[in-house]
Amino acid sequence: LRLTSESDGSPTLTPAVETTDDGATWVMWTEDPDHSGQSDVVVRRIDPDGVPGERRVLSTTTNQFTGSVALAPLPGGDVRVAYTSSMGAVLEERRLTPATTGEPTALYDKSTTDKGNVSAGSVRVLAAPGGASWVTLGLPNSGTPAVVARRIASDDSVGAVATLSQSAYEYGAAVDPSGRVIFAVASGGQGRMVLVPVDAAATVGT
Repeated sequence: LRLTSESDGSPTLTPAVETTDDGATWVMWTEDPDHSGQSDVVVRRIDPDGVPGERRVLSTTTNQFTGSVALAPLPGGDVRVAYTSSMGAVLEERRLTPATTGEPTALYDKSTTDKGNVSAGSVRVLAAPGGASWVTLGLPNSGTPAVVARRIASDDSVGAVATLSQSAYEYGAAVDPSGRVIFAVASGGQGRMVLVPVDAAATVGT
């Protein structure tokens, strides 16, 4: 997949890639096509025969080094994508189909909270049973690191926010067969790794 003319050699975020149940492959990355310091968030779909689709530009960020992009498969060949813009101040998600690009939905906006910018590289999208998905991210939370999760249902409705305070920005996450997202976070005071479940209602377990 060729990058935009003049973007070769410019720094880009690590690409994200997923396959869907229709046999297609989706790739997501950022690039700075005109070396302006602003990066385009780009997605391309490669069909089951290996033919690349159109280059879809979802957003223009303000700084390519503080961004985050992620995607996960949905039933029927769709994908859920999430990405930051405005130097991490905003996190948006979209449902992309083989033919269309949905309108963005803001999952996090610094202007409405005091938790700060999304930590660079911390955004993930996880597929869940029944066509749902989870979007997770890390936040500084006024100096105290936090992990945040929001569930998006198969009808694209966005659930409540679940927040876990922790001792570091890094975390692991996976979805279990019941649809819960399971976080692995470090507990610095106890010197151990802790697994924390969050259910579909955003209830944080123990």
